[in-house]
Parts: sequence; structure tokens; C-alpha cells
Amino acid sequence: MGGNAHPGYTPSRLSILQRDAVISALTIRFAELKLFSHFLSPPPAPDKTSHGDVDFLAVLGPHSPSGGLSPAEYLRAGLCDVRNGSYIYHLDDVPVQVDIAIVPAEMLPLELFMRSFGDAGAIVGAYARKLGYKLSSSKGFQYVYPAVLQRSGKTCVYPITNDPREVCKTYLRLDYERWLQGFETEAELFEWLRPACAYFGEQESRGEVKGMRPMYCRFGAWCIEQKHGGDAKLQVDATTRLKELGRHAEMQTLFEAEVERDEFNHAFRAVFSAAAVVADVEERYGVALQGKELGAFMQRVRQHLPKEMLPSLVDVQAAVETAWIENMEA
Repeated sequence: MGGNAHPGYTPSRLSILQRDAVISALTIRFAELKLFSHFLSPPPAPDKTSHGDVDFLAVLGPHSPSGGLSPAEYLRAGLCDVRNGSYIYHLDDVPVQVDIAIVPAEMLPLELFMRSFGDAGAIVGAYARKLGYKLSSSKGFQYVYPAVLQRSGKTCVYPITNDPREVCKTYLRLDYERWLQGFETEAELFEWLRPACAYFGEQESRGEVKGMRPMYCRFGAWCIEQKHGGDAKLQVDATTRLKELGRHAEMQTLFEAEVERDEFNHAFRAVFSAAAVVADVEERYGVALQGKELGAFMQRVRQHLPKEMLPSLVDVQAAVETAWIENMEA
């Protein structure tokens, strides 16, 4: 949160040594309390010499409550003043803002990848979008279909992986082993990102992308300096890459099946709806169904509809009649 989560309190800028001391102290304390199975701090942006807060990623332990820890449990670790996952920790007499994000265990590697080295994750995410993918620390790496289900208004995506190593190596042509070594300088980080360079330039360097942060702008400017140094021959969009991997046909088939399901569901709702059933029952039997009674009756009607084909209006009327008779006999 950049050290601004607590109104009325101005956080002290931390030196690298102070930040390391906070990480060490809290890591030891949480290990003693056994509240988390994993507790770690993503490496900061290269060349950064001071910090407004300290970020942590945590996975709840097997005996932790599923809804998260209580303020009292954080207080046992020396953290207080809770606000949206942000806490105050005192390093000697220095108040420090500590931000803790609770993540599922299976998403921890990707979450760490996306939150490490400043805005590197945002740049990689933008690179993925430019290629036709979607990269999210909460939803993983997804293929975005080139068509949209207009009726439902949702973009169709196909989940590929949550493994950052596979994301880098197989789809984005980034060296994950090099990423694991870390980066001492921003220049080293930008060199690692060179495969993305062909997709960044003037717009990013001028800060014209909504929500863009300073490192993102500097990367755009660096790409211009390199004369778009990414080798264009290495750049392939998602469709091309998936064809190379032999997965595109599989995904396209699944996409078409989803479209077909959407079409079926839309047509089904047009024939079989609560309003239509209520009107039919009231007209034929003089009873106005509502609430739980209506819900139970709808379920009974559905049991008598064709299973493998779209029901007609006649099918629905027959199912209503059968369900009503069963209701009377029950």
C-alpha cells in the first residue's frame, strides 16, 4: 500500500537494513506462533534504497481458522491497528506499516512471481495481454478466446496453468531460472524482460496507460532506447503459440462447446422461467405460487423436462401438469 494505509500516521521510510530487520523479526515470531504454513516477503524493486512499508505473503496453517486470523492473534506477533490487511509494527521506536496478503497455498508461487521486484509483475502481465493471454495472481494464466459471449457479456477464457515456471518458459519466452537469481539493478531486470520489448514503446514511455507506475514508464522508455530490442521473430501471439504446442484445437473445441451451452441456456430460460410457470399454474389451477413453495415446484417441473434436448412450450406445460398432480398426491 506504499505506506499510506493508516490516516493520521506518517510512516518512516525504512532503510534496507531496517526492512530486513522487520522481515527477520516477524518471520521468526510467526514461526513460533505457528499461525502460517508459509510467510515470506517478496523481493523489492531493484535499486530501491528506502521503503514505505513491508509486504508479506502468507498461507494459513492447517490449524488456522478458515476465515483468517483475529486481531488478537496478530497482536501476539506484535502487529496492531488492523486495516484491510495492513498493520503497524514497531521496530524499536520506529512505527512500520506491514501489509499481509493471505493467499491459497497453490497460488503462492504465482503470487510471489507477480509481486516481486516492484512493477515487474505488472509489466509481465501487460506483456501477456499483448500476446492474447491473461495473467492474474488470483486466477492464474489463461488463454483469452478471440470471441466474446455477447449475450452473457463475459469474455471467454481457458485456464492454462498456475505455475510461473511454465508461464515463463512455455508461453512468454522468459528465463524463469534467471528470475530466481534475483536482480541487483533495474537494468538487469529490464534485460530479463527484453523478450517483451517489441510490445512496449511510446505509449508506455509517456505514461498513457491507465494506472501505469513509474517503473512501467521507464521500461517503455528503455524499450525505445533499445530500438524495440526484442527480437520480433521470437514474438508470437497466443493463437500461434498454442498451435505450436498442439493445444489450440482443444481450446477452440471447448470454446465452441461453451458458446453452445450459452445458446442452449438462453433458449431454455426463454421457455422455462419462474414467471411463465407461475402464470401457467395461476391460469389453470387458480393458485399463485411464491417463495419456497415456488422453488420446490420449479424443481419438480424440471425433473419432467427432456434431458438431452431443448424443451418446447408444450413440454413445459406437460411437465407443469405432471408436477401439479404429484403435488396434489403428496
